Amino acid sequence: MKVEILSRKFIKPSAPTPDHLRQKKISLFDQLAPPSNVSLILYYSGNGNIAGNNKRRAQLERSLSEALTAFYPLAGRFAKDDLLVDCNDQGVEYLEGQVDCNLDEFLLEPKIELLNHLLPSDIGIPDLITSPLVAVQINSFNCGGLAIGVCVSHKIADASGIVSFINGWSSASRAEMVNEAIHQPNFDLGSLFPPRTLPGLEISPPPFNSEIKIVTRRFVFNGEAITKLKAKAEAQAQINNNGMECQPTRVEVVTAVIWKALISAARAKHGHLRASLLTHNVNMRQKTVPPMPENSLGNFLVAAIARFSADESKMELHDFVGLVRDAARDAVAKFAKIPVLNGDEVMLMLGNLYTDLLGGLCNSEVDVRIFSSWCKFPIYEADFGWGKPAWVSLMSFPVEIVTLMDTKCGEGIEAWVSLNEQDMLHFQQDPNIVAFTC
Repeated sequence: MKVEILSRKFIKPSAPTPDHLRQKKISLFDQLAPPSNVSLILYYSGNGNIAGNNKRRAQLERSLSEALTAFYPLAGRFAKDDLLVDCNDQGVEYLEGQVDCNLDEFLLEPKIELLNHLLPSDIGIPDLITSPLVAVQINSFNCGGLAIGVCVSHKIADASGIVSFINGWSSASRAEMVNEAIHQPNFDLGSLFPPRTLPGLEISPPPFNSEIKIVTRRFVFNGEAITKLKAKAEAQAQINNNGMECQPTRVEVVTAVIWKALISAARAKHGHLRASLLTHNVNMRQKTVPPMPENSLGNFLVAAIARFSADESKMELHDFVGLVRDAARDAVAKFAKIPVLNGDEVMLMLGNLYTDLLGGLCNSEVDVRIFSSWCKFPIYEADFGWGKPAWVSLMSFPVEIVTLMDTKCGEGIEAWVSLNEQDMLHFQQDPNIVAFTC
């Protein structure tokens, strides 16, 4: 698959940002976000209507401009020294490309290593001060299908934020035809959790080592497989008198089976069982008291940290389900009241959390596994006026991470696993991975 970039421009908001909104403070959670990107690709069938793509591309460009009026900070630039976004309407980068194949053929067996060609590649990371906060690439396939690749700087949005932006853009596109109201974001996180001095707490992405080849593979747990895994975990818990009081969630059981497989892969590599630390991002928007709006733009995640102590007697699936569940519950319980705490109290809690995480990262005898879940986000609701996406994908990651997404039907989970090549060979041969994924 080859993608030829045909044009590159900047799209600005359709109306200028008022002077009183020109400066938007980032939040304490934005400060702690890594200087990387959140990326997503949405695929839309063209139904053989090649000629209609010119109209669709023009509609996407116009509606993006309309959406940026509501999501105005995304068209600005990050002013790092002042811990704010200069909402100067410089615009988001907008690329158009042509793909030399048909979308249906590509989707039959997507090659993960080619997905990054559908994304703008140079947004955000090189220079946070001068780079655009958002870049979009509209890819046209020979059949008339489209793939919309979106990158958003993690310093201004998390996964919930990029989905909110894409759905706002799609509602602006539909509004051209049905006079629909544009999805409106909430910008209160910066004022509720203002930035602070963070000595030694900024989290950077794991260092990129060009000598280690990282590969990304997609493992699909369909609804039937997840039902079987839940039953397996419950049966084990009853046999071992574990006291599991309710059925595990989809995310809990899929996280558990992947973590267990990663621990087994590490044992095959090192020749002995090793301790492991799992960190799983928890979206706190509807879990605080009072709850934060779902459409809050920015980062509002905390890390749930689970530990496995290299105990051979605790290697059953239900053991890992319990560790994952307890970690998430502990994280929510600790941070549920942060909207009513003062800044010093929030800072102390986050400081303790990240010190704990950094301690694990610095321990060579502990394998740290990073997980993130996009499940239950309305990713497949993004209808620009020609139907919902046929598929939504992530990308090939250059660092080791596991990201979970809903399948289109909402019953299964796609696990996007990035590992070094040697570990991936062990991981994909794990009995549970072989038995329960496709």
